[in-house]
Amino acid sequence: AVVSTQSTGDGGVVKDTNKIAAPEQTNRPTAPAVSASPLHIRQEEKIVASIQREGNVDSFEVGGMLCLHVTSEELANVQIIVANKDNRQVQIQTHPNIDKQAFLEAGIVRMKQAGRPFPLNTNVGVLKWRFQSNDSKDLPLVINCWPSESGRGCDVNIEYELQDTSLELYNVIISIPVSTQGGVGLTVAQCDGSYDHSHGVLQWTVPLVDRSNSSGTLEFTAPGSADSFYPVGVSFNMNSPFCDIRVSGVNAAGSDQSVPYTTECTAFTEQYSIE
Repeated sequence: AVVSTQSTGDGGVVKDTNKIAAPEQTNRPTAPAVSASPLHIRQEEKIVASIQREGNVDSFEVGGMLCLHVTSEELANVQIIVANKDNRQVQIQTHPNIDKQAFLEAGIVRMKQAGRPFPLNTNVGVLKWRFQSNDSKDLPLVINCWPSESGRGCDVNIEYELQDTSLELYNVIISIPVSTQGGVGLTVAQCDGSYDHSHGVLQWTVPLVDRSNSSGTLEFTAPGSADSFYPVGVSFNMNSPFCDIRVSGVNAAGSDQSVPYTTECTAFTEQYSIE
């Protein structure tokens, strides 16, 4: 059951005992630490979106990169099997030193020159992709903001909705400009998650948005006009890719013999705003 509270302070938490919070993660990761594995594959995606308050999408782009890090000569002559199951118009490019035809025909990432190993002890980008859209249906998370001006300021209702329920968004932070100058305070009536108000910004935090927690609401009253609560900024990160492009295996070059490897994946918002 949701425990509702009303607060006139600058911070508070409203908990839902039916929801399990994910471990706290940073939404814009620093340079990932290289794994101790002799053959490590890192997948990264950056998400950028500019959305109008009426819901129209000015731009939405996901840029991805697949990098290989090899520290053992015995594992430098390999081929990576990549499964692209994304049905959207995702543009994929191979590095000039990668066999483009092998990738297009069989999803195999290998050196163009037969027998040439991958470089050692460095992060090597082998594949990159980009997805662009102006369709709001492609957005991972939709934010609806409903400010209503009244005699005491503005009553604001903000809700989030996860459109693709197969995704798991961690450390979701929705930032709304809220000024309390003139002695008129902020009153929070409902918050699914937690909030903090400082330096003129109300930050609404939800540790995990997934299938079981696909929507939520924040309701508050604050001074200002309807326009003063924009732009709304959103940040989150994921442990799996937005575009359904994944490593399914690694073999010795030119064979079906599998070799041991480790992988990591991170996707995060570089900029995600409602103007």
